Amino acid sequence: MSISKSSDFSVATCFGGGNIGRAWAIVFARAGLETRVYDPDPEALKRSQSQLATNVEALKRHGLISDADAIIQ
Repeated sequence: MSISKSSDFSVATCFGGGNIGRAWAIVFARAGLETRVYDPDPEALKRSQSQLATNVEALKRHGLISDADAIIQ
């Protein structure tokens, strides 16, 4: 089995927009990857987008990220 280096990837996709999917999306975005979140439930995806913005703003307030706008687009 071959394990690729993270520099071999430029896009990450998270399947599920719940707490864990959002957390991974933030981790990947902070690492500089273009990050996509997929959820089969359109309403769950809409809630996820709103909650992601709230989570990222909280990280910014606590000094854990500097450019919230770069993460949420």
